[in-house]
Parts: sequence; C-alpha cells; structure tokens
Amino acid sequence: MSKARKKTHQRIFLDVLFCDDVRQEIGDKTTLVGIYKQELIVDSFPATLPRLAIVVRIGIDDRNYLDGGNINVHIGKRSIGPFEVDTGERVHLEVEKMLIEAVIIMDQIVFDEACEITVTYSTKSEILTGFSLIVRNADKS
Repeated sequence: MSKARKKTHQRIFLDVLFCDDVRQEIGDKTTLVGIYKQELIVDSFPATLPRLAIVVRIGIDDRNYLDGGNINVHIGKRSIGPFEVDTGERVHLEVEKMLIEAVIIMDQIVFDEACEITVTYSTKSEILTGFSLIVRNADKS
C-alpha cells in the first residue's frame, strides 16, 4: 500500500521582465520589444517614458495558494495598483502546477529623479518581490 506524500513547503516564483512593448502576434505568439536588462537610462530629469510594459509570471505548485493575490508596481515611492490576479488566466503546466502570466502596460510615465521600479506579488501570507529596473541619468563624462 502506498502512502500519500505530505507537502512540507510550497514552491512559488515571481519572474518580471521590463520592456517597451508587448505585441500579440498571429498564431498565439507574443513579441517583446525593447527588453531592459537592469537599467533604464534617460538623458536628464524630469524624463517621460512613452510606454513601459511589464511582463509578470507567477508560478506555484498549489492552485489554492494563488487565490486572492495582487500585483503592485512601485516606482520609487509611488505605488501603482493593486492589480488583481485574474484566476481565469491560469495556464496548467502539470497536474498540480500553475502559472499565471500578466502584462501591465503603462503610458507616459514621468520620472522626476533616479529611482527603482519594483514589482511585488502579495498573497494571503507573504509578499514576493521580483527583479527591479533602475532608472538613472546617463553619465556625463
């Protein structure tokens, strides 16, 4: 007789990509345009970015753990959101593993000074922080 395995912890990840635009293509393909690595460099402050797209992927091995989660975008001291996670957008990877993908498009963002853009995902029990994008001015050498 086999014994059921008892879960001792859950695996969850938050993956964040910053880019200029996200385009849905024919054949259910997605094109990411102008992906930022670690920094977004502007000539001077204040600076206006015409568009910033943020691709957020959240994965977990227990579907109940994701219910009621919110995504927040923090630009320096400003917080944008919360964006509620649409539980209908879940994609089944395996029998019990889940993946949520969300795209946040922000237009005409004004940066008054150097800052950090951070994305968080808040669950009922914890807050996960994704990779950040540093906004700074170009070095004047």
